Amino acid sequence: KAMKLLNAQPNQTIVVGDTDKDIQAGKNADVTTVLFYPKVNHKFYRLEKLTQTQPDYIIEHFSQLLKIC
Repeated sequence: KAMKLLNAQPNQTIVVGDTDKDIQAGKNADVTTVLFYPKVNHKFYRLEKLTQTQPDYIIEHFSQLLKIC
């Protein structure tokens, strides 16, 4: 819906999320996916489960997005 409102193309779009549902939503939209997995999330989420959705990238800091974009 956001892509349609912004008239964005899948190759111009990334989804950043911290759950497997976020990554799956990005995969369903056929866009690049980034799993945000900071140290604080290690106690709430298991990386093994989150990576089952096969995110394109995994980052711990938002500054790492600069290398992706």
